Amino acid sequence: MGFCRLWILNFALLSKPLYASTRGAETDPFEGSKEQTNALSHLKEALTSSPALGLPDLSKPFRLYVDVRQNVALGVLTQQQGSWQRRVAYLSKQLDSPAQGWPHCLKILAAVAELMRDTNKLTFTSEVAVYTSHALQTILENKGHLWISNQRLHKYQALLLENPQISLHQCATINPATLMPVPDTSFPLHDCLHVLDHQYSCRPDLTDTPLPNAQLTWFTNGSSFMEKGASYAGYAIVSQHAVIESAPLPVGTSAQAAELWGLIRALELATEKTINVYTDSKYAFLTIQAHAAIYKERGFTGKSIQHAPLIKRLISAAQFPKSLAVIHCPGHQKTDTLIAQGNRFADREAKLAAHLPLDRNDYYLYMAQEIESYIERSYPTYTQTIA
Repeated sequence: MGFCRLWILNFALLSKPLYASTRGAETDPFEGSKEQTNALSHLKEALTSSPALGLPDLSKPFRLYVDVRQNVALGVLTQQQGSWQRRVAYLSKQLDSPAQGWPHCLKILAAVAELMRDTNKLTFTSEVAVYTSHALQTILENKGHLWISNQRLHKYQALLLENPQISLHQCATINPATLMPVPDTSFPLHDCLHVLDHQYSCRPDLTDTPLPNAQLTWFTNGSSFMEKGASYAGYAIVSQHAVIESAPLPVGTSAQAAELWGLIRALELATEKTINVYTDSKYAFLTIQAHAAIYKERGFTGKSIQHAPLIKRLISAAQFPKSLAVIHCPGHQKTDTLIAQGNRFADREAKLAAHLPLDRNDYYLYMAQEIESYIERSYPTYTQTIA
């Protein structure tokens, strides 16, 4: 049946239960459930029905309509035939594991990229207009980097933005007569950037561009290193010319945890202030801009999340400032810009703080994964036996 997938509407969605039943060992018995029996019946019915597809005409442009359901990319490739769109191929493909965890707006982006590979086998160098209910170009140019790796983002940009044969369009409604999107961009279903900002961010007004009239502009840095066989860790929060706060952290604290703690303390100290916070940590930046809200939405369930208690506190601390911008800046730059100078200042102070005597603070025992709030460190006692 897979050989005829181009002729079966939603093939990957219909066959999903059948693929799931073959994931065991080769010697495991096949036990067909009612769901699998129904899936097989639907595929047989689709295979024996009269085909509704036409042969592709390479002299005409194509249209590709894309949607995602149950983490399956679904597409219909069409061409203009008189006053209506004639279907040329049905396309369907399972999204890969990373894309399955993305917001729906980004799943559509991954679906278009996946289906375009199969589309190119039919269209060759013909023009293809891609229609979805999402502003894909806006996502690629603004918010894509928060979830998508640089390698994948560059691949998507090369495929969808820099390819003169491909154009991206946003359609608003579904035509009930044909179950295909109507290419009307007058009334978009939603604003993708608005959805990403409000549903997948620590706070709705969080931005990654500097606030123009911020009361505070701070730089944070966390440091963890080995020196003469000893482990040191510390963090620092500085302004352009002064140290706001710096302190050592317990032995064994990772660089990522130190960066998170520095950012947390900066947000807590900036309560009811408008603040720009610069960090050179890509991990801390992406955690507050994108990942933390996803962890919160899922209830920190599933696969173990590293530094989960710190991330919970980061989400809480992000609500303290009146207005907040967290900006990523390159680290260890030798230029004389104000941002580079502030970043170097924070880096120096974090390393100096790591050598200071360690005192109690509310950072202790953040490794206790199941504890919701921070607790003081418990110090063991020792009993000396006198002979």
